[in-house]
Amino acid sequence: HAWLLKPAPATEKTKVILYLHGNAENISTHSRSVFWLVEEGYTVLALDYRGFGASQGRPILPDVLMDAKAGASWLRGAYPDHSLVVLGQSMGAALAVNFVADYGRDYDVSQLILEAPFAGFRSVAREMLQRTVVGTIVSPLVYLIPSDWDPKDRAPNIHIPVMQLHSPMDPIVPLSEGEVLFEALPADKRCFIASQGPHIASFRYSKFREQVADFLVRGECPQVEADTVKTESVAGFTDE
Repeated sequence: HAWLLKPAPATEKTKVILYLHGNAENISTHSRSVFWLVEEGYTVLALDYRGFGASQGRPILPDVLMDAKAGASWLRGAYPDHSLVVLGQSMGAALAVNFVADYGRDYDVSQLILEAPFAGFRSVAREMLQRTVVGTIVSPLVYLIPSDWDPKDRAPNIHIPVMQLHSPMDPIVPLSEGEVLFEALPADKRCFIASQGPHIASFRYSKFREQVADFLVRGECPQVEADTVKTESVAGFTDE
């Protein structure tokens, strides 16, 4: 199940976006994050992968990658002359990394945008569990979670421009997870924006929307000047 969000014909750009949302809820709520892209002239296919919304099945890897492939295949057929961009948030960002690493060349994906991604399934689960007393007791069980699809291990296989956004104030996926993933991406293709707000809230702020829009137009990472939140723990991060 998916929604095709189309811009007004007069504003339509020659790029289409495959949007993979985060965990919980479905495209009816998550798609609010990307309406602004439609206003900018981009066609967006917002996908509910299996187990979410009206899509049947269980959301397990690698099965959900088949859903991303189906979305990309449909966009390629419907818009053969457009560039394909993949945008993932949180859990959707983890899927986006896996999809682009494995199938990006097959579908000629030109750019990747990640918001609040995590580096590993075990590490982010452990981080969340340790925030409570009960979670601290059961946190060793996270080592039973398969790590075959950890984004940090797939990231080196991505060789297209990647823009990553992550708020230092994120209460769900800590910035440290984003740092690890960022370091795993090829250095000549990546750019990072330390955004603001809670989890996957970057697009509430016009300055971050503008930077993503610039990235889409340029086809490469823009130069961003520091003015608010500082990030010093990872060399090569862009302060914002």
